Amino acid sequence: MAFPAGMNAKNNNIKPLNRLEVMRALRVSIWSGLVMTLAGTFVGGVVQTSFVLWLGGSNMLLGLLTAIPSLCGLIQMASSYWADKWASRRKFVLLFMWISTMMWLPVAFLPWYVPQPLRLVAFFILICFISMSSQMASPVSTSWLSDLVPASHRGRYFGYRNMLLGIIGTVAALPIAAYLDMFKRNTGVIGP
Repeated sequence: MAFPAGMNAKNNNIKPLNRLEVMRALRVSIWSGLVMTLAGTFVGGVVQTSFVLWLGGSNMLLGLLTAIPSLCGLIQMASSYWADKWASRRKFVLLFMWISTMMWLPVAFLPWYVPQPLRLVAFFILICFISMSSQMASPVSTSWLSDLVPASHRGRYFGYRNMLLGIIGTVAALPIAAYLDMFKRNTGVIGP
């Protein structure tokens, strides 16, 4: 049985959303996806790799870094179970996405408050928490969105949304790449 946004089986007495509320929720989904794509572009991928190298990480640690999201993906099996215990999927998703986003602040300040020998360990612990939090929210947000989008429009909506996210991610990566090149030229170090 499908439930409107923010509902689960425990509180199915809430009235369904009207068409205007659904359209607004889908627009919000696109905007939040764009923000998350920008955030992922600014702190993930090549920036994260450069940061690990700058902290003194090895190729082995870079391999571990790429494996963390997949390993933390195992928590998705439990997230659906835990989400059913909550009164609202919306609150569940927002909480874990907020945790995932806020955990980047300690990562950003890591070089200033963690002694050099412990920086890589602290970085990997924080990355594990970030990955687990975002993986907790992932299946629940997908379920929530699929309840919002009528079955006859899912392909068109998700195709449009993913196209926008891909374009934004690609365009945002260009200035980051230019900055990393400039940093390396000016310092001779691969780094943030």
